Amino acid sequence: MAAQDYERLFYSSGDDLRRYLSRKVSCPHTVSDIMQEAFLRLMGAQPSADIRDPRAYLFRIAANLAINHASRGKDTIDPCDAEQVSSATASALSEERTPERVVQGNQQLQRVMEVIDGLPSRCKTVFILYRFHNLSQETIAARLGISVSMVEKHVIRAMRCCREALDDHR
Repeated sequence: MAAQDYERLFYSSGDDLRRYLSRKVSCPHTVSDIMQEAFLRLMGAQPSADIRDPRAYLFRIAANLAINHASRGKDTIDPCDAEQVSSATASALSEERTPERVVQGNQQLQRVMEVIDGLPSRCKTVFILYRFHNLSQETIAARLGISVSMVEKHVIRAMRCCREALDDHR
């Protein structure tokens, strides 16, 4: 599939996919994360894979991700549950900090910040509002005067760029 095909699929199926996942997952942030991961996995599918119906394949990926999310149950952190998030943060902070881990973490952070800084202006703004200011996609869309699906597209693009930068850096 070409880039414009993914974009068309995103615009034509994004709202339906969000509704579908909202019936399976209660947290809207988790729904957004699953949608983004589903699109990334679809875009990362082997070029030789014979995908006859990309929309159906996308929904199958999303359904599997929702099942995986549900099956993890209490082993995972629900971003909508502040108590879980704060206890997980405390647990992560208690892990041993070695000089090597600190340097590696700083290098990864620097690389991600460079990638974010290099994003197109609107994409960068949307991503920062979503990931660092924890605004909902709906709030960002209203604030910037764009559609929710455009917000999703920007977030997916930024996350893909960050992921690629970290994968290349390893």
